[in-house]
Amino acid sequence: MRRPWKTVCFSLVMLSTGCTLLPWMSRGDKDPKPVLPTEVPTAGDLVDYLNRQAAKVSMIEAQDLEIDVKAQGQSPPSLSGKLFCQKPRNFHLTGKVFGNDEVLAGSNHEKFWFWIKRMEPEPYLFHCSYAEYAKGGVRMPFPFQPEWVVEALGMGEYDPSAAYRVEPKGNYFHLIQDTTLPGGQPVKKVVVFNAVRVQPPQPQVVGYFLQDQAGKVICSAKVVETRVDPKTFAVYPRRIELHWPMQQMQMTLTLDKVSINRTLPQELATRLFNMPAWTHVKTYDLARRTEGSPTSYVRPASGIAAQRR
Repeated sequence: MRRPWKTVCFSLVMLSTGCTLLPWMSRGDKDPKPVLPTEVPTAGDLVDYLNRQAAKVSMIEAQDLEIDVKAQGQSPPSLSGKLFCQKPRNFHLTGKVFGNDEVLAGSNHEKFWFWIKRMEPEPYLFHCSYAEYAKGGVRMPFPFQPEWVVEALGMGEYDPSAAYRVEPKGNYFHLIQDTTLPGGQPVKKVVVFNAVRVQPPQPQVVGYFLQDQAGKVICSAKVVETRVDPKTFAVYPRRIELHWPMQQMQMTLTLDKVSINRTLPQELATRLFNMPAWTHVKTYDLARRTEGSPTSYVRPASGIAAQRR
């Protein structure tokens, strides 16, 4: 059981959905069987859609979070906890098993951190500044970019001036951007749209993929179910499936008791979005890159080719 728990720790660090603003999604008809659009949308259409949805949400809070993991053929007990995500980088996630703290992951503008009780060789509180992470070479088990957290919750904002392309794939449209990981490795980020108009709980944006240049999936987020916030009318994911094929791992996040755009008391925000000053747990800076370190078993995030050896 220990090996899956180690995998859970890192996957919680990298944790994509949408709404209804494209031309074929805004019709007033009530046809229960919508047809495929006659024209492929432009990249600008899809980027505009994502940005309009993201503009409705500045913060998501889930007071009832369930985390289910399958790793290397094993399924540890489900974790229950809470999640807070506030643009642009504030993040706080906790997970418990039978009432006992098992997982903590967090972030603010300057750094991110994570801890797991069952980590080997011992439960360090790992942390890294975003400035150091951007230089590449930080030892992480999965490729990770800070904006993935907000993208996975439908809060990601996309640069309209960046280069994208659209590829029809059956009943879906793929919005593709060529980009790089920290360290310079070229990858493709893909956002998958349902080509027909749907309403929650069905997702309009059904998934996000990170692929290497050969087209192999490095990691993915599948939006299984969505909800509509009655105050903001924002669509947010209730259930997301995260998958890392090379690590033979899948994680399902289910969000309940959700609040959108709640203003947090300053004292609570300070506590949530600052790394805990624990005295009973050792800390380790992931950017140190020292031999024989607690992360010596962790592969560099920017070296996908090396991960396959």
